[in-house]
Amino acid sequence: MPLATDPVDIAEIARDVAGRSGHRNPGRVVQLRDADAPAIVAGDAVRLDQVFTNLVDHAHKYSPNGGAVVLEVPRDPEEVLVP
Repeated sequence: MPLATDPVDIAEIARDVAGRSGHRNPGRVVQLRDADAPAIVAGDAVRLDQVFTNLVDHAHKYSPNGGAVVLEVPRDPEEVLVP
């Protein structure tokens, strides 16, 4: 499967995934942290969206009722981390 290596804003993907999460997981909320400023990386936007969506969906599925799902996009000059 070929992967694109275009400039991608990880923070924008995180915001989109968090916004869609409520429709797929009623009553559950994703808390966003550090996703206001752009976080540009070289990557495949479609595949990164799929990865984030799967991670958030699994976090909802396996967290206890009332448990928080946090999607964080901290960055430093050398890298972008999504813990």
